[in-house]
Amino acid sequence: MGSDKILYLSQSFFRRVYKKITHHPDYLFYKAVTIHRKYRMAKDEKRWVKTFCYSILANRISSKYNLELYGKFGEQLRIWHGNIVINGSAVLGNNVNLHGNNCIGENHGKAPKIGNNVDVGYGSTIIGDVVIADNVTIGANSVVTKSFDEKGVVIAGCPAKVIKK
Repeated sequence: MGSDKILYLSQSFFRRVYKKITHHPDYLFYKAVTIHRKYRMAKDEKRWVKTFCYSILANRISSKYNLELYGKFGEQLRIWHGNIVINGSAVLGNNVNLHGNNCIGENHGKAPKIGNNVDVGYGSTIIGDVVIADNVTIGANSVVTKSFDEKGVVIAGCPAKVIKK
């Protein structure tokens, strides 16, 4: 959780206090990510009282800021704008950037697995039994319904395809 704090709130003490008081989006997204991370940890450890408490907090944040972050995600999940939905079965790697209005959902009970250092553009949707390799950039308003195993490519379109290697 320390790396999330550094990612979202790495400025001076006064800037961090200003962000907290003014409800700056960086502070709100940091708060949402940490509470959802604690919820997931409590659920995995089968601590039912903690799971219940964190689920209440997570549901409040979800409804207030349009963030549903129920999947497993690695360190430094960066959210730039709201309206994010991550299905509970989805797995995201480290250093994933979500630029807003994204849906990472399941299809027929199978959810995506996203690698490390993936940049998901604004309005992109990733649905189904999909595996995204490391260092992939997904263009804005793309719909990803098949796996991309090649590292370091740029994919875009509806349906998504490789546009740059």
